[in-house]
Amino acid sequence: MLSRPPSQQHIFSYNPPSIRTSLPPIARLSNNYVKRKLIDCSPYGQPPPPPVSSFMTEEFEIFTHLRQANVSKYKQLFKPSNSYGITQLMNDLFVLGPSFTKELLNQGQIYERDVTGKTALHYATLGQVDLSVPIIKLSIMNKLLCQRDKNGLTALMMAAQLGLDQQIVMLQEEAGMQDNMGQTAIMHAIMHKNISSICILMEAEKLVLDRQGRSVIDYLELYKLKETVENALNKVALFRAASPMLKKRCNSPQMMIKQDQ
Repeated sequence: MLSRPPSQQHIFSYNPPSIRTSLPPIARLSNNYVKRKLIDCSPYGQPPPPPVSSFMTEEFEIFTHLRQANVSKYKQLFKPSNSYGITQLMNDLFVLGPSFTKELLNQGQIYERDVTGKTALHYATLGQVDLSVPIIKLSIMNKLLCQRDKNGLTALMMAAQLGLDQQIVMLQEEAGMQDNMGQTAIMHAIMHKNISSICILMEAEKLVLDRQGRSVIDYLELYKLKETVENALNKVALFRAASPMLKKRCNSPQMMIKQDQ
């Protein structure tokens, strides 16, 4: 059963009648004001999260296609000599994806960033390059982990938005990091309704609150996913119990979840 972080639990113990009896006579005149203040302190009193579409839209169109992993539209806009700061290495990682080879690995471009602050790891993640390949892991992933773009987005957050579960498993070291709005990867996964990604990230990020004070539970309730995720987590737990060899890795359970959706 999913439960709220300890830091949030006192917020939801509010009982209006007890307020009326505990306040002095003069304060009771402004009881509605007190209620309003208490509601404003609650995550439910805060404005709703921005629409999901706003998280996938960038200032320049080419980056919107990148974020959406739309290779064909991205290729129409990319030029080797561009003003976006996109290096040939970044382009190859995204466009070639799993077909990317070590011969294309330009060591001199590994630490470069584009104009939005994205690194080669962001491009490799969105291109679904196999991050477990030793040369990729050593030369790109290990060197660029935990780097944010100008919006505070990490490679893990972008993988969570698209439901790239294999990338999420490899980028677990970024779990718990927050973007400029205080949102974590699991919150992005919830907004995009990627159930298996939520299950993978739940243990690492379940206690983090965003800048509005919302927890993972609040996001699940806002997007009407709490029951679905609870059922999915129960299936993963049963699967692990029946398969001791998989207790240390969460690769196969998400495949089972996707088949049931």
